[in-house]
Amino acid sequence: MDAPIQPDTSAGKRQRSGAIRRFFPLIDSLQAYDRSAFLTDLNAGLLVGVILIPQGMAYAELAGVPAIYGLYTALFPVLIYAFLGSSRHLSIGPVAISSLLLFAGVSQLATPGSAEYVGLVITCGFLVGALQFLLGVTRLGFLASFLSYPVITGFTSAAAVIIILSQVKSIFGLAISSTAGFREASQYFFEHLADINLVTLALSLGSLLLLLGLGKWFPKVPGALLVVIGSIALCYGAQLDTLGVAIIGTIPSGIPAFSLPQLGLQSVRELGPTLVTLTLMGVVECISIGRSIADQQRTYEIDANQELIAIGMSKMVGGFFAAIPSSGSFSRSAINATAGARSQLSTLVAALLVLLTLLFLTPLFYYLPKAILATIIILSVFKLIAVQEAYKLWQSHRSDFWMLLITFGSTLLLGIVTGVFLGVILSLAMVLYRISTPHVAVLGRVPGKTYYRNIERFDSVIEVADHLIVRFDQQLYFGNADFFKDRIRHLIKQHKAPLHAVFLDAQGINAIDSSGMRSLLDLNRDLTERGIHFYICNPIGPIRDRIKIHNEKYPNEALTLSMFLHDAVMQEINGG
Repeated sequence: MDAPIQPDTSAGKRQRSGAIRRFFPLIDSLQAYDRSAFLTDLNAGLLVGVILIPQGMAYAELAGVPAIYGLYTALFPVLIYAFLGSSRHLSIGPVAISSLLLFAGVSQLATPGSAEYVGLVITCGFLVGALQFLLGVTRLGFLASFLSYPVITGFTSAAAVIIILSQVKSIFGLAISSTAGFREASQYFFEHLADINLVTLALSLGSLLLLLGLGKWFPKVPGALLVVIGSIALCYGAQLDTLGVAIIGTIPSGIPAFSLPQLGLQSVRELGPTLVTLTLMGVVECISIGRSIADQQRTYEIDANQELIAIGMSKMVGGFFAAIPSSGSFSRSAINATAGARSQLSTLVAALLVLLTLLFLTPLFYYLPKAILATIIILSVFKLIAVQEAYKLWQSHRSDFWMLLITFGSTLLLGIVTGVFLGVILSLAMVLYRISTPHVAVLGRVPGKTYYRNIERFDSVIEVADHLIVRFDQQLYFGNADFFKDRIRHLIKQHKAPLHAVFLDAQGINAIDSSGMRSLLDLNRDLTERGIHFYICNPIGPIRDRIKIHNEKYPNEALTLSMFLHDAVMQEINGG
């Protein structure tokens, strides 16, 4: 008796394996992994970790919460992203822009540093993660594209200026309120010049010069860590805190306990604008940073939707362990890539270094001056002020320059959240304007050839006096249908000689809706009544199919199609 035929399960196994590898990109990055790759990842992870620790504490202070929450954010979110993220170099953790957005939004609801404020911040991180995870699962990562580059540049430049100004109090040792606006802070500063703590100012300037010097002449040296260690030793040895230098103070040791975020309906409603802003900026930051580094490496690709799942899950898990909203850091990611990281294991190494710090080293940070953290913040965000980029846009793309400038000014004058939303509106408005007023070219034939070119770009092309050949470079839909008709009619009116035929080169029309079809029919009817032939030439497949279906159902108002522009023109020239 023949043996029963066994079902082939290899295909199912491959599918399951592929699904697991897509959800855990770390598996792919460990293919052909060897000892040298591990040593490279170890070195890169240690470099990122020694920068992540002081930056984490500094950005937590910027967000209005105690420094320890920056270390919490540098642990669990980083661990989760290492397994789920598709980027092998993106460094997740506290970042300046997210911290500023967080402070701007939550400080309107509670006093910075209070238990209520900290609870809202953690809740905000969890909810932002849930939104980003939902975007990834529903494959809506493309929404990040609706924030244009000039808008992002204008916003980040303004945010960098705001961050720098917010650190003035720590640099000069002044008691400026954290919630004071630019005008109030400036007024307080000039009214209390006599209260500047000279020891704090000297410490700030000294650390700033040291960091600049190390960055210029010894770029591979972890300058931030050295400055932190040196300032702690100096503050402890000279008892600078007794001279008015503000210090971090007691930092709890150990891993934070598991706790549920405050998910009350009232909290969600109050945090609404901040949630939307942080979600958008987090998506843009992580995907843009990840893609830029992946393009440089050319050894792997970024999956935008998987990135959203990864950063969303990292925030959600972090929300159970007292983490504030995290995001991608360009500076740390660049260091990770430059150090030669081969996989996400370098990120795990950085997280393990943070874990060791939480377990054993937090008491050493007691005498860390807050002015040092302010200096680290200022140097980190100063490069975000894109003066050179603004100049380039002024030279090459004036409309993009004005978008950048408007976003920059509105963020400075009207606030962080208002600046982001105005930037989104500007981006969408520019998209709508450009697809509603597309490029229209009048064509002429290249001598001795069968193809046609824009008469404004090529002087040698030949125009037939009683023919108008037009190319429309956009989809034809309800947003530009009227523009299309008006533009064609204007060109007909401008034509010097009486027209015998109008040819529409449709190769640039990649889609058409009912409004677009109606505009073609209206134009065809108008031209027919005037005794002018109308040809639609070079249509791509979907457009050709739509017109053929229309012609079959409505033969009385059929449109004339021609597969080749040159054939239609020659037919008219030769009299049909």
